[in-house]
Amino acid sequence: MRADQRGAKIHGPQADEFVQKLNLPPRRIEGCSLYGPPDREFHSKHSDLNLLCVLEKVDAARIEALHAPVERWLRQGHRAPLVFTLDELQRSADVFAIELLDMKTHHRMLHGEDVSQAYCALHYHAIQVERELRTDWLRLRQAF
Repeated sequence: MRADQRGAKIHGPQADEFVQKLNLPPRRIEGCSLYGPPDREFHSKHSDLNLLCVLEKVDAARIEALHAPVERWLRQGHRAPLVFTLDELQRSADVFAIELLDMKTHHRMLHGEDVSQAYCALHYHAIQVERELRTDWLRLRQAF
């Protein structure tokens, strides 16, 4: 157990093991982080451990190199890691604003640099929150 930048504890000895098993040269991995619930919400039988792997380039060779550690991770009952390039994350900031802010807020770097500043734009977050509130408001109206 280690603390992330905000002080919330995130579990992950299995995640540390995942990174040790990665079959990619270090310079090809921009960063790998564990994100998810802070310690006070974590339940070993119910909570997910989620990984974000930011690679220099995502191609067939790198995906193949991830196969063995990802397969082991999945057998342990976890979700498949998210695999992006930094450019893909930046271009996805408008679509996944809430999810990326959550990743930025509750994460622990397992390898490489913390790239969370590069992919989290708060102005997109406000737009997504407004969209979800308006959608919920419409659903509430439809229910009546």
